[in-house]
Amino acid sequence: MRKYLTLIIYIVFSTFSLMLLFEAIKEYFFSGTLTHWESHWITVTFTTIIVFIITLLSVKRLLNLQQQNLLINLKTEKIKSIRQVMKVVHHNVNNMANNLLLVQLEIAKKGSVSPETLDSLNQEIRNTAKTMKKLGEIEDPNEEDQFKL
Repeated sequence: MRKYLTLIIYIVFSTFSLMLLFEAIKEYFFSGTLTHWESHWITVTFTTIIVFIITLLSVKRLLNLQQQNLLINLKTEKIKSIRQVMKVVHHNVNNMANNLLLVQLEIAKKGSVSPETLDSLNQEIRNTAKTMKKLGEIEDPNEEDQFKL
């Protein structure tokens, strides 16, 4: 808040100084030869030009800030999408690892793998392939339903 107050004071002081300098220069060049309305019109015109320039600079700055904000939001959405994809991939890799561990345990214990375990492994391979294909086809990462397991 203090930063903004300092900025406001700076702007007010700068404006006061600029207008005081302008009036002094106007008085020096015209030294009392202008009517009140001519003097007013010159001041109004000068002020309008200054405000126009400040407005242009402010709008440019605002547009730059909006673009930066848009880029930040885009990056945030990309990160969110990557996290969602990684969550699904992690889930599927863990399921595959569990099935492979079951195969390893059966081989260690029995010396062979049961048909049920092979069927379960094959089903998990198909499910994982289907899920990975679905992840590769995502077009709108903002639709969270596409990431459901």
